[in-house]
Amino acid sequence: MPSQSQRSPDPVSPSADQRSVGEANLAFFMRDRVAHVLNRIKSAETLTPPQGSFISAELLESFLWLHHGVSIEYFPLPLSRRVLYEYLPLFLKAYESLRLESYFETWFTLPLRALFESEFTGNRELFSSGRIWESSNTPSGTDELFQLSLVLANSLVQNPEARPLMEAVATTGEPAWQDAILKSVAESEQSNLDDQSSLWTHSGFFAVLEFMRAFRVLKLDLEQRNLDEEQQYFLRLLKETQQWRLNLGYPEYRVRFLQICRAAAETYIKRLPIEESSWTAVADFVRSFQELMTDWGAPLSMGAGA
Repeated sequence: MPSQSQRSPDPVSPSADQRSVGEANLAFFMRDRVAHVLNRIKSAETLTPPQGSFISAELLESFLWLHHGVSIEYFPLPLSRRVLYEYLPLFLKAYESLRLESYFETWFTLPLRALFESEFTGNRELFSSGRIWESSNTPSGTDELFQLSLVLANSLVQNPEARPLMEAVATTGEPAWQDAILKSVAESEQSNLDDQSSLWTHSGFFAVLEFMRAFRVLKLDLEQRNLDEEQQYFLRLLKETQQWRLNLGYPEYRVRFLQICRAAAETYIKRLPIEESSWTAVADFVRSFQELMTDWGAPLSMGAGA
């Protein structure tokens, strides 16, 4: 391996402009993503299940995004380490509290769990594990793939209607969930279409639906690109990083999202003029949503309500 003096400085040492961009990327990420989660943790009395587990998973997800960004030099390595070490006790607490829960293995895939275990043992410096490429060999354009995925993921996380719905799907006990669905349907039948306050499940659902449609468009666009095997694996990791929020590979999540989907469709069909309403439109809408669910772990063929 050539010595430092023999290396070309350009690919190894980032320019001042590159460092400035990387530092700006990190500052924006910490302010726009991590700070919100840390504020939730500070305002929560405890991190006990199930609501505490959801917040812990949000913090662990933010660590994964930071790790993936560092691995492609989207975020600068030394500064990312310094920033994360400042908050490391909170990340470790989130990891220790969540890894003991049964749904930890359903929320995060094996490669991601292995990454947590390797990074949080303290045996190596942070961001030393799980690198796909050597830093100088990261394919051109990979930072764009990361940025597109991160921006879209942030649009869902920061949506004030989508996040409460996803938290409710993941953490609400079954009796309380059914009561909430029935209450939402009853209130929606009595309220005006312009009154969105009672349609918490419906407004949240359409925000999630908008994200899923945007993700499908991005997925189809990326499939048209000539991505190498490592880039395809990287994109799969980015999807798996955020998939715990939808988790549609598991029946309980699918059933709940389909309940919301059908209730929302039926509510709005009832509000249309009789000549414009069609109950076949409800079935068509549910089927189209089921097809989008396959991007997030749902089986390709599902029976009604499966």
